[in-house]
Amino acid sequence: MYIMPAFRGEGVAQALMRAALEWAEAQPGLIGITLQVATSNVRGRRFYERFGFTTFGTEERSLLAAGAFHGVHYMELVIRAATGA
Repeated sequence: MYIMPAFRGEGVAQALMRAALEWAEAQPGLIGITLQVATSNVRGRRFYERFGFTTFGTEERSLLAAGAFHGVHYMELVIRAATGA
């Protein structure tokens, strides 16, 4: 998620995340959400953690951009328990 600097601090990110999670919870059969956040983005990782996301893995050289490698944390939020055999 990226919020333009002019709109930061206005609650836009929180409102978008709440709306996305409400939508996800209303989807039958959806058991979870996964996302990636750059390892350098500590603020972003903390933001997702406030909504219940947890890190389940890290890939140190996930992305090559502008001549440099960037790592990512893989995060997930369980919406509901998986069922079935």
